[in-house]
Amino acid sequence: MRRIPFASAILLALLVAAPARAEDPAAPAPATVPAKRYRTVVSGCEGRYQYPIDELWLPGPGVVVNVESRFDPVRSAATKQWESEYVGNVFFGPIRSRYAEDPLHAPDVFVDAPTEDVRVDAALAKKIAEAAELHRRLEAARREIGAALEKAALLPNREVKAEATAPPAK
Repeated sequence: MRRIPFASAILLALLVAAPARAEDPAAPAPATVPAKRYRTVVSGCEGRYQYPIDELWLPGPGVVVNVESRFDPVRSAATKQWESEYVGNVFFGPIRSRYAEDPLHAPDVFVDAPTEDVRVDAALAKKIAEAAELHRRLEAARREIGAALEKAALLPNREVKAEATAPPAK
């Protein structure tokens, strides 16, 4: 049985493991922007449950982004299998690496999660910032429409008012 010399084996391993070279070796590297990656905790059900999630914060535009797996009931019904897709949540805000350790029982005790400096492709960062701006505009439009419909009494707010449920005065 013939054996490959040790030096040839190393060279072969390096060639196989090396990334494919670009057509033009002098081509500039893709543009990137700085970001912070960290793990934070999102509370649900008035602090009864906590879910750890990983997020990126883009300090330039001040945008937070995370990813969730969202269940798709229409596709699931069609295939009779659990179907979901990854969806990005984007919004303007400060870095959320500081959070309450136990928001229900000790809301004043905070955890400062470690952050990691990372680089994000500039085109992706631009898409993230544009999506955050769309989210901001959508929320503003929803508030404006809600106020206009309430004022016009076309779809009056049907929430139970606190005064209506207050116990009678003694």
